[in-house]
Amino acid sequence: MKLQIRLRMTRKIITLLTIAVLFTVSQKMSAQDVQKDQSKAQIESELVAPNIVVNKAVVRIKTAQGYILEIYNLAGVKIKNIRIDSNDKAIELDDLPKGCYLLRIGKTTRKFYIN
Repeated sequence: MKLQIRLRMTRKIITLLTIAVLFTVSQKMSAQDVQKDQSKAQIESELVAPNIVVNKAVVRIKTAQGYILEIYNLAGVKIKNIRIDSNDKAIELDDLPKGCYLLRIGKTTRKFYIN
């Protein structure tokens, strides 16, 4: 009789331990899936290069929300920093003197002239 009770208790303990292990493993797998999704989204956002179009002293920037536009003169001196707060932004740079400048957003660089 005592042996049967011990066997039943042992089976219950084994079943509970198995459930606990499976639950822990599934939680870890879910956390890893979330991390993979976040990494994938970050990589995809890095693959989309900002689009910079210059027309006279107006710079139009697309797909660069959250980036910072850096403007340099040809001597390499940073002239301005402008935060891009939307996916399609037009910036007038007519306050800059005539000359050649470099625009940089992330890894994308363009040169432009103001006449």
